[in-house]
Amino acid sequence: MTTWGPFSLQGKNAVVTGGAMGIGFGIVSCFVEAGANVVIADMNVDAADAAASKLAGSVGASVAMKADLTDDGAGEAMVERCVSEFGSLDIFVNNAGIFPQTPILDMETTVIDRVLNTNLRGLMLASKAAGRRMREQNTGGAIINIASIDSFHPSMVGRAAYDASKGGVLMFTRS
Repeated sequence: MTTWGPFSLQGKNAVVTGGAMGIGFGIVSCFVEAGANVVIADMNVDAADAAASKLAGSVGASVAMKADLTDDGAGEAMVERCVSEFGSLDIFVNNAGIFPQTPILDMETTVIDRVLNTNLRGLMLASKAAGRRMREQNTGGAIINIASIDSFHPSMVGRAAYDASKGGVLMFTRS
């Protein structure tokens, strides 16, 4: 057991998407302090590198990698990076999300596609890759999907695409 918090994740290896800042960095910080080794996967590799540097000396290790969830191979790449760095994949946290704030009547189709492809489709493909690896390992694991209160009701004008994507995350997770 680590001296941090109410639980230990020693011996566990994880991926956290969108792990360089915000909620994702909070998750990564808690995981490494609890002893987990974590791949910090983020579109902004410089921010991911900075996050890993901040966490140097923690109980668990962390490494950074660039990951764009709109890339169909991103899920497999994140899983393989975790396995190559740490030996296995035990926890996969789908935290990454984008939320441009533009009224839907003014939102370009390319922006709608990017939101849905990042927040929902990318999450689904990453979950598929993580689940397959966990099944191959035959040791179980956990896939954690971060949705939003916006999955249940809109919080502000201009987030229709985000709200729809996070509603999809909720239904995908329930399914």
